[in-house]
Amino acid sequence: MINIEAAYAYCCEDISLIENYENAIADNTTRWICHHKKGLSMSRSELKKNNLYYHQPASDLIFLTAAEHWRIHGKNRDEHLREISRQNITKVNKTYWKGKKFSKERREHMSQLQHKLRWWTNGSVTVRTEECPDGFWPGRNGYSPTKGVPCPESSKKKISQKIQGKKKWNNGVKNMYAVECPGPEWVRGFLPRAKCRSSEQC
Repeated sequence: MINIEAAYAYCCEDISLIENYENAIADNTTRWICHHKKGLSMSRSELKKNNLYYHQPASDLIFLTAAEHWRIHGKNRDEHLREISRQNITKVNKTYWKGKKFSKERREHMSQLQHKLRWWTNGSVTVRTEECPDGFWPGRNGYSPTKGVPCPESSKKKISQKIQGKKKWNNGVKNMYAVECPGPEWVRGFLPRAKCRSSEQC
């Protein structure tokens, strides 16, 4: 089924010449939409601006099912919205924050807040709070800021110096480097990462 009035508004020729017309007119259960082929590379406003929207030749049009039409325009719409969001964020960052200065107390408060808040995940959901929610553990799901980034030699030396002389310990929940045993519940060795749920050292 098709909207004949809309089709004639878009087409300056006999609409039976439009691609997929026979399929569209014979289908009484599915809605078919007259689509501009140039709409794949141009937005509706661009088509109208260049007089390519109404009264076009049949060769420039095609009948698509509503589902096919939505897949095309839905994808283009999402990409368009993402681009608008990026532009708006950039604009805000350049204008709103330009020249802004925070007092020393404000900067200290923001720094303390950043240190208090931690990322937690349960494998599918990621949250940022001071305390660990039930069923969560430290980290961000699917996020690793150092993934694929080679560790500089200076950083390797600092890490080596920090743990030098210390042994690996775990209490069944988290891992820790320490010179001596941290407590009676601690044993030598590290837990596998998959079992370690609440340690900054994991």
